[in-house]
Amino acid sequence: MLSLPLSVLRSAGWKNPARVLLFGIAVPILAAGIAQESLSVPGLSLAVLVGAAAFEYELLVQQANRRQKLIGQAWPIVLESLESAATSGMSILESLRDLAESEQLSVSREFANCCAEIDSGIGISLALTNLKHSLSNPAADFTIELLKTTHEFGSAGYVSAIKNQSSALRLASNLESEIAAKQGWVVGTAKLAVAAPWLIVGVLSFRQENAQLYSSMAGTSLLLLGLVASAFALHLVYRIGQPLVGGRVFA
Repeated sequence: MLSLPLSVLRSAGWKNPARVLLFGIAVPILAAGIAQESLSVPGLSLAVLVGAAAFEYELLVQQANRRQKLIGQAWPIVLESLESAATSGMSILESLRDLAESEQLSVSREFANCCAEIDSGIGISLALTNLKHSLSNPAADFTIELLKTTHEFGSAGYVSAIKNQSSALRLASNLESEIAAKQGWVVGTAKLAVAAPWLIVGVLSFRQENAQLYSSMAGTSLLLLGLVASAFALHLVYRIGQPLVGGRVFA
């Protein structure tokens, strides 16, 4: 049940996902408690709970998407650097240090942490595995698994594999940009359409007679039915708005 938010937290770059997840659970509960104390409409309070959780998840997804976009933009540079290093006869560790020392590369900090772990004595393979978890990016997964395989079994086909991934990554990047531009406004409008009825219910509930109506058995049943429909619609919106990315490799 928690695998989805935890994977998004890793994609967003959070180092302690359990703490963030705990905070994310506490805030919707607090918001629902305030709504119940103010309006005394159980159905609306439950909607506030779900809405606050959805809003937090939306912020987290946006943060993860921004970070993954930055990694995707940086990765062709990473591949070019690895190809150049392999052509000049540099070892994998030397090529990793070269990436860690780059001042223009947005993922240089992650490579610096990887090199620091190698220097601490945990081994290249384990350090690369930790780097893969830190980046949580499909393109990075493929490259890192290639680096691990090359380190363990030799460099036959290494350069050609880097070149092939670089070409495939450029094509995929162009396709993703076109799809994101076309679907962005549609998904945003759909999310607003899901939230708008609940904003209206919240405003109406400040009138005592409306609050009593919504608190009745019929009103509560209607709000719960609307909440289920809204949750299903929101689920579809997230599915439709999910970026087109490849699957993770051995993740």
